[in-house]
Amino acid sequence: MNIARKDAMYAGIHKALKPGGLLGIYDVVQGEGGPLIFPVPWAGDRSISHLATPAQMRHLLDGAGFSIKDEIDSTESGAAWFSERLERLSKSGTSGLGSHLFLGDDYPAMVRSQVQNLFERRIRTVTYVAKKNR
Repeated sequence: MNIARKDAMYAGIHKALKPGGLLGIYDVVQGEGGPLIFPVPWAGDRSISHLATPAQMRHLLDGAGFSIKDEIDSTESGAAWFSERLERLSKSGTSGLGSHLFLGDDYPAMVRSQVQNLFERRIRTVTYVAKKNR
C-alpha cells in the first residue's frame, strides 16, 4: 500500500476509534540495508512494493492524531522464523495447508528473498501500539 493510502487509512481508523482508543499495527517496513530483493510475499517486483520507513510510519501515525506508546522491532525473530520455514521447505518442499497455497509457485523464491532481506536488514518487521490523541 502506498504512503498516501496508508495516510488515509490511519486517518479513517483514527476517526472510528473512541478517544483514548488503541491501535496495534504489525508491518514490514523499509530497512537500512539497501533495496529489496524480489520476489517477496507482498510483491513480485519493485513496481508494486511501497514500504514506509520506520520514520515515515511514526510521521503517518502522528499526523493521523495518534501518539506511539510502543514500537517493537521483531526483525531478528522474524528472520529466525522465516529461516526455519526455508530450511523446512528445502528439506520437504511444500505440503498440506500453508502460505504457498495463496502465494503460488513463487513461494520458495519469496521465502528465500524474505530471509535475505531480513538478515541484511533491507526490511524490518515492527509492531506499533498507538493511542488516539484527540
